[in-house]
Amino acid sequence: MGYSTLLEGLTLHKALEILQHHQWKDIIVESDSKLLIDGINGMVDPEIYCDVVIADIQALASTFSFMRFVYVPRNCNKAAHIIAKGPDFFSMGYVPTHALSTILDDV
Repeated sequence: MGYSTLLEGLTLHKALEILQHHQWKDIIVESDSKLLIDGINGMVDPEIYCDVVIADIQALASTFSFMRFVYVPRNCNKAAHIIAKGPDFFSMGYVPTHALSTILDDV
């Protein structure tokens, strides 16, 4: 696992904290980071510097009623990348106009 996997793990952890704060219960996480998803799902042994982050994600995930981590290829995850390149904060229920056409293409 590389540095980008570690950063994706830290970002995912923060996202789960936000969802927990808003009392969401049933979550499906989709990511194009296969190493991260496989590490969280126990399919590969993470390298030492990702170990703690993955353990924290797993512990946080156990506080939700339902949590699934799913790998999706990058070409199926375009909307997430468009949103990630936008402003640092979106309110719940808000769909950024710059991402709307990509989201509709995914439907």
